[in-house]
Amino acid sequence: MRTEDSGLDVLIEEITAGARGEEEQLGAFREAVAEHLPVISGATVVGEEVVVVDVEVDGSTSRRLVAICRRQGRDYPISLADVRFPPFSPLALLVAAYTRWARERAGALRTPIRRRRRGWVYPLQTEPDGVTARRLLDACRARPLRLQLVGTWEPAEQYWGEPGVPIEPELRPLIVAGPRPQCQLERVLPFGVDGRLGDPIATALELARGGRRREARGLLRSLVERDPRCLDAHVHLGNLTFRRSPRAALIHYQTAVAVGELALPRDFNGVLGWGQADNRPFLRGLHGLGLCLWRLGRLNEAAAVFDTLLWLDPGDSQGEICNLRSVRARTPWRSTSG
Repeated sequence: MRTEDSGLDVLIEEITAGARGEEEQLGAFREAVAEHLPVISGATVVGEEVVVVDVEVDGSTSRRLVAICRRQGRDYPISLADVRFPPFSPLALLVAAYTRWARERAGALRTPIRRRRRGWVYPLQTEPDGVTARRLLDACRARPLRLQLVGTWEPAEQYWGEPGVPIEPELRPLIVAGPRPQCQLERVLPFGVDGRLGDPIATALELARGGRRREARGLLRSLVERDPRCLDAHVHLGNLTFRRSPRAALIHYQTAVAVGELALPRDFNGVLGWGQADNRPFLRGLHGLGLCLWRLGRLNEAAAVFDTLLWLDPGDSQGEICNLRSVRARTPWRSTSG
């Protein structure tokens, strides 16, 4: 069985749980799709953009779902399976699950049509602003962080909430995509700065908590100059700057993310889960990057970052679902956000 089929089966089971017989299951699919309507843009039928205003159960003997599509002021009933939604959007996944379920009812899966599917790959290409940041990034190109494969991430083995509670729509694409490589990113932490032993990051944080923020920044900058691959130092410099100057903080987070990205192969589609502690500096850098973009009003870029974080860390350890929903709703950043 293809991994995408396995992921669709999980979604089908979620939608039809508790529904008895095909009629109730068809109604369950209708309700699941209706939650995301109307769709003002992005839906097409044979290449023509339409507005999908509703979904109904066809009253004929075929008993299928039809979308009510509006074009040029008129409404047309069109088979839901013939409507195309943006790839990996919740509606695209629901339609794929519904189509698979309908084909299974009709016995069509005995001769499945195999289609190539690209799937999700890491989409960002971060370039830090500022001459100093680009110099630090260039110094890392010859010796990028190491990326280690530590296993396989299986969506069927993850906790997605209590039974009977709907899975968050933002997580459904991750399930449908199926198993992916579970990876760990190397964590660099220079020790012995200025002859001192111990953890210099912890020392910098203690200085900051004690009100000695200038000393904390100086220590973190010395770490960056010693080894610019130290993502922790970049991220905490961003954290110390974020409240005062999000534009300055943005550069620190951009640098952390860009350095981490040097380790990712082209078409990387793996998981960098929060449970692997060495992944956390990179994930924190992405989180800070998303918050800065949000605060600066660059909402589309922020949404791309938060969505990427969900794919990298499906456990949503930093609350990216809430952030993603807010930026997609065009909600301005507030000090309590993120």
